[in-house]
Amino acid sequence: MNKTKIAKLVAIRSDLEALNRTLRDFLTDEEEAFDNLSEASQEGDKGSEMQEVISTLESASASVEEAIEQLETIS
Repeated sequence: MNKTKIAKLVAIRSDLEALNRTLRDFLTDEEEAFDNLSEASQEGDKGSEMQEVISTLESASASVEEAIEQLETIS
């Protein structure tokens, strides 16, 4: 692979790292919002919806982290 392609992959990896930081920020905010709910709200529909969002954000972040790791093996 030539230097130009490697540089592009490095830039993509950098973009993915920035995206993952944003996802983690959203995740932290959502977890804090969930923790601030009353116990009854946590166990209700709102809490359930928030837990689904948290789970989705965790999964998305893990996927981005995996992509970053795979790109590191190339560049």
